[in-house]
Amino acid sequence: MRKYLFLKLLKKYFLFFLTFFFFTSYITSEFLKKFYFDNLKKDLKDFAFKIKGEIEKKIEKDYSKLIYELKEIDKFTNKRITIINTEGTVIVDSRGDPQFMENHKNRPEFIKAIEKGEGYSLRFSSTLRKYMLYYGYFIKEKGIVLRVSLELEHVNFFLSELKNKFSLLLSLSFFTFFLFFLPFIWISLKDVYIVENFINNLAEGKHEIKLLSLKEKGLERMIENLNKISENLTLVYNEIKLEKDLSEVIDL
Repeated sequence: MRKYLFLKLLKKYFLFFLTFFFFTSYITSEFLKKFYFDNLKKDLKDFAFKIKGEIEKKIEKDYSKLIYELKEIDKFTNKRITIINTEGTVIVDSRGDPQFMENHKNRPEFIKAIEKGEGYSLRFSSTLRKYMLYYGYFIKEKGIVLRVSLELEHVNFFLSELKNKFSLLLSLSFFTFFLFFLPFIWISLKDVYIVENFINNLAEGKHEIKLLSLKEKGLERMIENLNKISENLTLVYNEIKLEKDLSEVIDL
């Protein structure tokens, strides 16, 4: 019986922990992804505000020098920089020739920047043929939208590596905890073993035995009832024995 209950509980708790493991993995993975992207967004915004001042100074004065500086900044930071006028026409781009670029008035980050002052977008770049995270900021005084963006190829690789490492760590933690949990299940069933022996003793006629060694909280009522059964069986047994002894005396 103890072995049967142990296997039953093992199966039950294993499925519970397995479900909990996958649920925790998914929630944590999504949390890490959101946390990482929130930091990327903040990084892009901070970067845009760092270069905003220089762009405001040179956008109308030293245009050729500005293009060169933005390309150098791009090489150093790996962040693409684009300047777009309010009509959606690209004026400067650190990675492409504006003459061959489409109008950007329908780009989500551009629309949000014009309407709300700033905006983010995660989408596929038709110019670079890569997925990019964009941040656009409307410099109203100059009538331009400053847009900075970041390729997501290395970001996805990083997130994948992070997810794999976390899953491995969580798997090891899960199986380590479960291995430590097995002895606890077995030990916790010792009271079941005591009850089983008590019932077996009752079946064998050993009614005088009590469940004195069982002191598990929450089982007091069951223990009390089993002890009463033992007492009643003992009384019945004694009465039958007494009647048998009397009948034997009368026959004599």
